[in-house]
Amino acid sequence: MNRSTAKLAIVATVIAAVTLGLLNVPGPGGRSAVVWAQAAPQAGTAPGFVWHTKTTQTNVAWEQPRESRRITYWCAKHGVRTDDHPDDPPAVTTYVNYDDGTQVILFHPMKWYAQRSLPPQPPGAEAGREADAWRKATINQFMSGAYKKLGRQTIAGEEADGVEVQNPAGFGGNFQIDSVTAQLWVSVKTGYPVLIQEDVIGNNWTLQIKTVKDQFQWDVQFDPNEFKAVIPPDYQLVYLDPQQGVVVPPSADQKSH
Repeated sequence: MNRSTAKLAIVATVIAAVTLGLLNVPGPGGRSAVVWAQAAPQAGTAPGFVWHTKTTQTNVAWEQPRESRRITYWCAKHGVRTDDHPDDPPAVTTYVNYDDGTQVILFHPMKWYAQRSLPPQPPGAEAGREADAWRKATINQFMSGAYKKLGRQTIAGEEADGVEVQNPAGFGGNFQIDSVTAQLWVSVKTGYPVLIQEDVIGNNWTLQIKTVKDQFQWDVQFDPNEFKAVIPPDYQLVYLDPQQGVVVPPSADQKSH
């Protein structure tokens, strides 16, 4: 893979990650055992949290799997930041800022950036309300339909209860999805998620995506400035369509910003 192809592969991976996953799609409320009934309200009260995501994609047309990593920082009041391929520095950083209503994506290897305005909050709505709904929905989505209990295991040093669902309602992506199997493990002590695993098959069974979300840190206090993007002056504006997976690079006559 040459350098240009590698750069665009990073962009494509990030776009797919933005539009796919149980943590990205609110689901309806549900019912379950005591630990699960405890988990949903608790997951909506954390002021901020962090988790790691590892995604492995396999396609019959590819010579080898493609792997991506992400760290997500989520503050219910101020916003969300994600570091994709989180080396030092990360390859891509995305800022969602509730305070000024913007989303900015920095593509560091290419020195590109994309930005858009977020939909306005309804009158009287509190900043971060959507984030709380998102967290609660992660657990409620597993409980809303048929599920299989997986018993208890020790995960990351914590005793956890697990459930598994097939083709959960509300799960969506930017490609044809043929099958979804997902597991959620919740700490018996705290009621918070400790592990989420998703196995997705799509595009007429030619694409397999395995996603693992773990290393959760709950009740994190953030500085609001962590969610404010600073666009370097030599980065150029690009346009992207997450649903189509299309990135339009800057034209030759664009000026640096």
